Amino acid sequence: MPPIQRFWAICGLALSLALPVSGARAQAPASRAYVGSHPVPARAGGGYCSIEGIHMHTYVPDRPVLFQIVGDAYLFVGDPVPFGYRGPRTVFYGIHPVHVPLPVPPPAPIFCALPGPHYHPYAPPAGPDYVLEGGVAFYVGSPPPAPVVQRSHAFEAEYRPFAALRPQVVVKPPKGWRGTWWVAPPAAPTAKPPPVQVVAPSPRVVVAPPAPPAVVVAPPAVVVAPPAPPAVVVVPGSRKPGKWLKIKHKDWHKGGKWKEHD
Repeated sequence: MPPIQRFWAICGLALSLALPVSGARAQAPASRAYVGSHPVPARAGGGYCSIEGIHMHTYVPDRPVLFQIVGDAYLFVGDPVPFGYRGPRTVFYGIHPVHVPLPVPPPAPIFCALPGPHYHPYAPPAGPDYVLEGGVAFYVGSPPPAPVVQRSHAFEAEYRPFAALRPQVVVKPPKGWRGTWWVAPPAAPTAKPPPVQVVAPSPRVVVAPPAPPAVVVAPPAVVVAPPAPPAVVVVPGSRKPGKWLKIKHKDWHKGGKWKEHD
């Protein structure tokens, strides 16, 4: 096959392989039905969807253990506060049925399996199944089925990071309540900062240049000379042989005369 034909054949093959992939990417994601308000997955932006009734989204829950399938829709059955819910709420304690309006009543009660204190955006219905103690709703109706109790461990694991957001309950449970008193998990140990090592600075050695030589200027010496000896004047031809003429200085100004001396 000539090179040019081989080139166009390769291009056609690559295009035929790419078309199905491009078509699959162009398809819109499937819609999912939800009943009532619920958390929004982090991959879809996070937060809390407050739409009541049946509505549609293009994502599935990222915490499926907190949802129940009702018909073909997802129903959120957990505590909404850790996920951004800020509306009216009631404190429930322990496992209890969920009280959310549904289009079709389920064949069996749907339970919230979260043990201990938590919130819901609805109040318990009036009747003998609930006892309010200090504003806290305790379920005293028919015991939940075993699968619901088993799910409570998974619920507890999902809410362990949000233990600080759970309500503080100090009232005693009423008579007839069959739950287990919840104990907050110990706080995660905080890592201790490494010890700070203080290193003393090394001594600084400063070598000073030698001092310049001192220049001492001596004062001028004062020399006191002794008095000059008396002058002796010899006059040639004016003495006898063996004689010298001498005159004292003190007599010179008085007109002293020369005297001969031996």
